[in-house]
Amino acid sequence: MKIFLSSPGRRVELINILKNQIDNLVLIGGDYLNTSPALHFCDQSYSLNYNIDEDYVYKVLEICIKEKVDLIIPLIDPELEFYSKFKNIFNKNGINVMISSENDIRMTSDKIETYNFFKKLNFIKTPKTTLLKNFKLIEDFNEYIILKPTQGSSSKGIYKIKKKSVESFSEIMELDYSSYIIQDYIDFDYEVTTDVFVHNKKVVELCQRKRMKTRGGEVERGITIKNEKINHIIQKIVELCDFHGVINIQIMIKDDLFYIGEINARFGGGFPLSYHSGANLIDHFKYLISDKERIELFLDSRYKENFYMLRFDAGIYTDSLDD
Repeated sequence: MKIFLSSPGRRVELINILKNQIDNLVLIGGDYLNTSPALHFCDQSYSLNYNIDEDYVYKVLEICIKEKVDLIIPLIDPELEFYSKFKNIFNKNGINVMISSENDIRMTSDKIETYNFFKKLNFIKTPKTTLLKNFKLIEDFNEYIILKPTQGSSSKGIYKIKKKSVESFSEIMELDYSSYIIQDYIDFDYEVTTDVFVHNKKVVELCQRKRMKTRGGEVERGITIKNEKINHIIQKIVELCDFHGVINIQIMIKDDLFYIGEINARFGGGFPLSYHSGANLIDHFKYLISDKERIELFLDSRYKENFYMLRFDAGIYTDSLDD
């Protein structure tokens, strides 16, 4: 099998898992920087454009046709919209893409769209959310609020402030009123990210991992848990959407109330914990590259509960870089 990893960045753990799990695998990486650590662990690497747009996608298409790639795995949020939009072009060239539908990529990428989608549902709560430019129309926010970009990722550009300080803070920070949201700050007891493999609106397998410590928006320490209410919520979300392959869904818990956080329609940074605890989502890649109808649903049956991940830094030291 040949897999193209699009913008692998620091995903060295994921690469090692793929190599360990898939026999005769050829991994091809594409990134805009040749200092991307993950490229050094791929069998081949290519330079991609900095700007993610239609030209970017066609450059990937050209590479994948040349290398006879079986499957593309996008790994950063800004790419998802374009891969979903051009998925059929890849398919016509015999190349599969692990990407969800355009509508669901749009919903999960825009925090206002996510809020509008979930506020209509009665099986999960969502923190009150509005665009910064509409804040004066909303009086019943909590004392503390969160300011964040509507399409941000990796916890960049997020601020926690008092509600009464919104206007002065926004002016000082020169925030874009049309692309920033305000969200109720809820002092959650804990947050659970669930890695899920989805096929034909079915949860094939999942693993819940409770965040113990994060850094730069990515989990640094975590532990697996099993909560039936979360399983039930995940099943309902998957039935309502058209996701494809590996995704992750963040749920926050406060006083036995469950709040939707974010949905990332891609591999999450903490996925290695799910894998090493026994939830082998890579096992289901066969559903991504063929039309297999018979599906074995593992749900939460294969992973260990109370299994820890304690991450640390490692480095690459070299006197040369690929062109």
